Amino acid sequence: LTYEGVEDPSYQDCRSTKQPLKAHRFCFACGEDRHWPMSCDQVQEWKDKIAEEIGDVEEEMNEASYSDLAQKLWIKTNTRPCPECNVPIEKDDGCNHMTCTNPACRHEFCWICRKGWNLHGSATGGFYKCNIWQDDSGAKGGPDGISPSASNDVDQDLGGSATLDDQGFGTAIHAAREAYRTRREMARFLHHYTRWEAHGESASLEQNMAMKVCERMAPVVKAAIEFDGNAEFNFGGKGLSFVYDAFTELSECRSVLKHSYAFSYFRYPGSSSHSIRRFLNMQNRRREKTTFERLQSELEVLTEQMSDVVARSHLRASQIQITFLTAKAAEKRDDLNNL
Repeated sequence: LTYEGVEDPSYQDCRSTKQPLKAHRFCFACGEDRHWPMSCDQVQEWKDKIAEEIGDVEEEMNEASYSDLAQKLWIKTNTRPCPECNVPIEKDDGCNHMTCTNPACRHEFCWICRKGWNLHGSATGGFYKCNIWQDDSGAKGGPDGISPSASNDVDQDLGGSATLDDQGFGTAIHAAREAYRTRREMARFLHHYTRWEAHGESASLEQNMAMKVCERMAPVVKAAIEFDGNAEFNFGGKGLSFVYDAFTELSECRSVLKHSYAFSYFRYPGSSSHSIRRFLNMQNRRREKTTFERLQSELEVLTEQMSDVVARSHLRASQIQITFLTAKAAEKRDDLNNL
């Protein structure tokens, strides 16, 4: 049986030249691709939110400018600028550890948050802190010099029995506060959306590599058989199943991580949300958010490590190490699913 429980006699035969059978994973309720931990209604709500905030690209084009526009759209869609030298960089494998291709730069950074890779180590408090939305709306002095707390104080001075959001309605302070709230909410949406897109993009690249395991591993299998000298050599009787298992688990982790960001967008509103007062009174929800982000971050660590090992041009770890990473990633994914 394969990692997904599909019967395939050649799954554990390293000499097999065909890709193993794969199960088709989908949501039985809505017919869409698997989307845990989101509900079917949340998936549709998230799609509507993306359409509302991102929208379709609408721009008049003429024949003379079409090629230039197509090139710009391709660069915008498929690349991101290096944070140091701004050279466009295309991501061609699943790992989010990037190195600038500019020979004069070679800056190492995280594809998701675009900050230095040296900020993603155990010495800086743990990997992948960029998974957490840092809501700094309570900091001194917001955009345009308006501090949210200061504007609230001014509203309190206006008196009346209206709610905090309605106090000072129609004034410049109220307009500034609304504009500030809108910008903060957009920033929070983009934080979750970019990570949703990043994990989806990584999953697509890793899937492409998973479909070529037999082709990529053929020279390794041949060399291993010659080195062992045993005509029946089969990697301990398991063939290349440990590589297939890793790619399958990698796909599962990417799906959970991708949808976890859309889930947390709705589950844990920011302080600029109108529902913040209700949220602040829900102490259990706040503790849940802390635990959720910790498990999400830990799963990202294991997922990126596994991607760095198997989703490259060649394997970068031993059979035992890959098997161990796969098991730990599955265990952490279950922890997040069961939260």
